[in-house]
Amino acid sequence: MEEKNGLKTVKEAFKDYNSNSFALANAKIQTINLHKKKSELELILLVDDYIKIEDLLKFERYVEERFLVKIVNIKLIKVDQGKKHEINISSDWEKIIQYVAHKHPMARALLKNSTIEIKDKVLEIRLPSTGKAFLEANNFSTIIPNVIENLYGLKFKINYVENCVPKKTNRQEMIDDALLKEVEANITYNNEAIKETEKKENVQKEKVVKLQQNSNNVQPSSTEPEMEEKETPLIYGRNQKINDPVTKITDVGVDSGNVTIVGKILNIKLDDKDDDINLGIKTRELKSGKFLVIFSVYDNTNTINCKAFVQADKVSKMTKRLKNAPKVKVIGTAQFDPYAKELGILCNAIIEEPEEKIQERMDNAKVKRVELHMHTQMSTMDGVTPVKDLIKRAMKWGMKSIAITDHGSVQAFPDAHKMLGVNNPDMKVLYGVEAYLAPDKVPAVSNPKGQDLDTTYCVLDLETTGLSFRTEKITEIGIMKYKNGE
Repeated sequence: MEEKNGLKTVKEAFKDYNSNSFALANAKIQTINLHKKKSELELILLVDDYIKIEDLLKFERYVEERFLVKIVNIKLIKVDQGKKHEINISSDWEKIIQYVAHKHPMARALLKNSTIEIKDKVLEIRLPSTGKAFLEANNFSTIIPNVIENLYGLKFKINYVENCVPKKTNRQEMIDDALLKEVEANITYNNEAIKETEKKENVQKEKVVKLQQNSNNVQPSSTEPEMEEKETPLIYGRNQKINDPVTKITDVGVDSGNVTIVGKILNIKLDDKDDDINLGIKTRELKSGKFLVIFSVYDNTNTINCKAFVQADKVSKMTKRLKNAPKVKVIGTAQFDPYAKELGILCNAIIEEPEEKIQERMDNAKVKRVELHMHTQMSTMDGVTPVKDLIKRAMKWGMKSIAITDHGSVQAFPDAHKMLGVNNPDMKVLYGVEAYLAPDKVPAVSNPKGQDLDTTYCVLDLETTGLSFRTEKITEIGIMKYKNGE
């Protein structure tokens, strides 16, 4: 990126980018590094003046889209140290959060509504909720100071202050109550419209009943049994007519807001004697009298925990329906759970979905193959299926023969033999093994001098396979004693 007269500027190198920042447009490009494996582009710019954070963020987004990279890191080196610019980090704090969240989306949820106070060389971040442990564990104590130093040339240490949990209140109950308030706030957005509709329907029903009573001259009986409530697909919430597009769980993030997911509730049965149908559904009573219901939903892309706050008299019916539901649609708000320290969904509605018929996979080839390389659960880290299940599937697909070749193991042979016996006309098992052999032409001992082998050995293992030998080296030194052939 160099010309005869010097380095190229940003506006010269990126001619299709129009920047409103004079400082950015005239910044000189010292270095461009592209890391293809990480999909990361690094730019080192020589600047004469302060660049606004919003201009830098806009430029990073442009580079990401222009060159199809996931990460753009821009390092600013100020050339003219004499120029001074009025800096107010407190007024720019929201912009700093936006800049950090562009590369670390979790920061947006955790730092939202936070404030800062500068004390000497310490930047105190006052969090409106919990999140200190997560921020520290995910290296934000280094990320945020690096961003500030790069943008403003100032060095700070980070200190977090959590303001939301009074000492006299149990932490879990505070979190649950806060979640409860947020869920109720999310649900109320359409409650008024629903109540208005129900009110109109009730008025219409009353008119119909009065009309029937007048025509038939029949007085209503107070002892008349009530009609049984008709069960609908709606398990939780007030509205089941929701046609929002379905989001894959793997695409759900803290910034997704209101989402709709569809999947199966995970069943976890710890013991065959356990009568609980679904231990994956947990309930906990809160001080408010309501119950917190937690369950996990899987949609073939990922799994996510869902939470719902339920009245005490409805918990039993709801959990029973969740256990028996073949599939559920969950409508709620995706956000970071400060207690579980993971992404979750606060439910506004849960709707039972019909089970889809899964087309069973078959082998329709006219000439059936013979699988000569098959691993069972006896192959550590390479197979998870019992040999009986594999043989049954092969027979169902019309295969006449199959080979068992576990890693240095023959432990699957007895189960295969018990299943098929000696002679089975429908299936023949080829008993094999994926063996590990050492070449016999390479001598095991070099430069022998007739010394006794019953002695102590020092083994030095310098590991370079699988790691970068330029940056990482793992050395293992072990001492073993060889005696009597052991």
